[in-house]
Amino acid sequence: MSYSMNKKTNIRNLSLCIIYTFLYFIFAISITLLYPMNSYGIPFWPAAGIGLGAMIRMGYSAWIVTFVGAFCFSSIIRGAGIGYAAMEGLGSSMGVLVCFTLLNKHNFDSALLRVYDLWLLVASAALSSAIFSNINLFFIYYSNSDVSPEIYINDWFKWWTGDALGVLILTPLVLTWTDKSHYVFAKNGFFLRGTLYLTVFICGYLGLIVSSKVIEELRGLIVMATFPSLAWAVLRFSLRDVVLCIFTASFFSLVIFGYQTPQSIESLMFFMWMTALMALSIHIAISSNRLMLIQLNEKNEQLTSLIETFPDGIFLNDGLGQCQIANRAGLAITQLNDKSDWYGKTERQLAVSSQSDDMRLLFEYCSESTEMAFKNGRLMRGERKIKKKNGAARYLEIRKFPRLGKNGDRVGIVTIVRNITKQKSITETLRQSTIQYQKQVRLLQTVLDALPAQVGLFDKNGSIVAVNRSWLYKCQHACTKYSDVKAVCGEHLTGCPQLTDMPISGYVNARNGIFKVLHGEAPQFVYEFSETCSNQFAWRKMIVTPIDPKLIGSSGVVVMILDVTQSKISGDIVRQRERQYRAITEHSPDMILRVGPSGRILFANKALTSFLRRNGFGLIGQKVIELWGDEHVASLWNDAIDRIINGAQQRIELVFETNDADQIGRRVFQAYMVHDGVDNEITILVVIRDITEIKEKEDRLIESHKQLRLFAAESEMVREAEKKHIARELHDDLGQLLSALRFDIGLLKMQYAASAPELEPRLIKMMDILERAIECTRNAVDHIRPNVLDIGLDAALEWLRDDFEEMFGIDCELQIKGEIPELSEEQVTVLFRIMQESLTNIAKHACATSASIQFWSTNNLIYLVVRDNGIGFDFEGVDRNKKCFGLLGMEERAIALGGSLTIETKPGFGCSTMLTIPISSKNESS
Repeated sequence: MSYSMNKKTNIRNLSLCIIYTFLYFIFAISITLLYPMNSYGIPFWPAAGIGLGAMIRMGYSAWIVTFVGAFCFSSIIRGAGIGYAAMEGLGSSMGVLVCFTLLNKHNFDSALLRVYDLWLLVASAALSSAIFSNINLFFIYYSNSDVSPEIYINDWFKWWTGDALGVLILTPLVLTWTDKSHYVFAKNGFFLRGTLYLTVFICGYLGLIVSSKVIEELRGLIVMATFPSLAWAVLRFSLRDVVLCIFTASFFSLVIFGYQTPQSIESLMFFMWMTALMALSIHIAISSNRLMLIQLNEKNEQLTSLIETFPDGIFLNDGLGQCQIANRAGLAITQLNDKSDWYGKTERQLAVSSQSDDMRLLFEYCSESTEMAFKNGRLMRGERKIKKKNGAARYLEIRKFPRLGKNGDRVGIVTIVRNITKQKSITETLRQSTIQYQKQVRLLQTVLDALPAQVGLFDKNGSIVAVNRSWLYKCQHACTKYSDVKAVCGEHLTGCPQLTDMPISGYVNARNGIFKVLHGEAPQFVYEFSETCSNQFAWRKMIVTPIDPKLIGSSGVVVMILDVTQSKISGDIVRQRERQYRAITEHSPDMILRVGPSGRILFANKALTSFLRRNGFGLIGQKVIELWGDEHVASLWNDAIDRIINGAQQRIELVFETNDADQIGRRVFQAYMVHDGVDNEITILVVIRDITEIKEKEDRLIESHKQLRLFAAESEMVREAEKKHIARELHDDLGQLLSALRFDIGLLKMQYAASAPELEPRLIKMMDILERAIECTRNAVDHIRPNVLDIGLDAALEWLRDDFEEMFGIDCELQIKGEIPELSEEQVTVLFRIMQESLTNIAKHACATSASIQFWSTNNLIYLVVRDNGIGFDFEGVDRNKKCFGLLGMEERAIALGGSLTIETKPGFGCSTMLTIPISSKNESS
């Protein structure tokens, strides 16, 4: 490959190449003087050896040295014409140029140089020299009539073509066998390696026999076959192997050609000189190159040891983009292990050979960025995202530092690959934290803006740092220059409208208080003041509190100005009402006290202290149960307290005695839970009221109600007896008279029907009237008191059911479960009347289509249930004091017998009437 050297180094290399050329001349002259007839082909092979060394040291400029050496030898030593010498020089130099062009894709290293590379070197030199030599000979033949075509074809053309063909055939075979076997024999001694070379030459000679029919000069072919082995021995092994190869080839040549030509010794000497010349030329070139490589390797080792200390991946590429140096960090990042995987390869080649898609994309990106860096001549930076095998992502930062020469030539490029996954994670975390912080700031600002109070944040110098919307509105109202928050921030507190609108004394107090808190002289400052805003009087309360220096980077205060006008007004109202309530409480005739959770008195009004003949302050702190020594009162009080704590309002009534006999009476305790507003403490308010007169009136009213109910029951019994008497009178007396009258009318009809026919119609009419009178009398008797009641309750219920169905057309089902017990006449009458009233209500109001009657009894109770499927009604909403005499009568009848009447109904679901009375005998009833 081509190394970039400074001017001094290039002069030194050129001097070395000139020395190679002079050495070449010395050997060439000596061979020509000894063997002038065998100087054909000499310009090519030494020139190739010199060209190899110069190529390794100087690159493309080596072909100039090769051309000069071959041209000078052909023209000066051999005496060839300028044209022929130029063609030989051009052929030799073009071979070196083509070889270097092919080898320039790989780094020259004896450990990495391939068989194919060295074969290209030899083959390209031989072919190019043969082609240009034949072209030159063709022009000589065309311009010189003395040269016959047979000489040209049989001598020159076959000689050069044979050389080229021999190189093409023998070089791959020799190099392949040598390269395959030298590793095996390298450590097994001199003799075995000599045997290896001898075997190679024998195999090469077998290949020459195949082409011997068309090639007359085998001497040049042996030289050509020996040269690759020599070059390979120099590259792979040492100078001892070169010497061994020379003597092996000499021995082989002596055996093969010694008996074929009379000049065998001469040929052997020529061959030994020839091979020694080539070996020495190559060895000098390679040795010199190795010295330079050692120096470069020392510098590379120093550079490599330096870049190995870097945690980032570093790659050094030459001007062609081929990688020369890479540190461990870079190899770990790019997943490259062996040196052969990356050494001498471009990033494009690494992308093609990469097994991972991510690595392939990475190398393609590096290749593109390299071209851009060389094109723009400046630093290129980019980032790539790579996925690991476990699915996790890592981020790589790639930087390209191009190095260009004075003429813009590409000298090299430095690639730095940094794993920024942690930085990305930290950056992402920081970004998320910043976003979260901004959200919190916006949330805090939103909360501050939602506050009705004016809130401002001041730094240690008294300048505004932040304000809320209410503060800004106040500033905008005072001055139009405060258009937004930014215009307000930075304003000193002495110029804030919040302070300047105060009276002079208030302004001074507020300013001094704020500075005291700022300087740490006071933990807090609270100041109330009044002002007139928009022709309205208002009270303000300023609260100044220090803040944590971490929030704004230094000490500061928060100034909050609250509108306390309503609270001031509310406080005055509360105090006024408190005075009113206290006046009402103190002048109330009821005894009022407030008790704490422990049962001790917290407050007692004047009425209670007067009643107990105690001082009000003496009652405070005393337990309530200690006011009365009665255990029954204490038990009632404790039970009431437990129920009140559970949330129920209690009303208890008890009688207690005082020391004064004139104050004996019943008192009612009414207690319920209240909150007094101090630490949410639960207290009990107790109101004691003297209701002695009320209780006496209540007792008299209850007694009068009992008497009225007894009187009503007695009246009902008397009325039923009267009805029974009237019904019996109607049935017995009036009924008999009407029956007798009907009998007499019937006799008159029979006596005078024939003699006085004009009387018959009148008698018939009288008979009809009499029948109606009898029917009316019977109905009246049944209405007043049906005679069926005398038969029994079951017969009475059945008669009432049948009469109801016949009169109103409503289906009615009667169920009597079990036997009917023996009942008094009063019980039978009450059961009958309640059932009769229930059926009448169904017919009048229920709009029912069916009804049912159920009757059963237990050991001590009788049950009568009447149901219908009518429209029902709202029983709770019925005003029972207005036009509800039927229901009241039914209830009173049930209560008179010690029973109860239950009515269950609601609109749309019919009605159910249930009567329950105790069983009593006839004697008990009477």
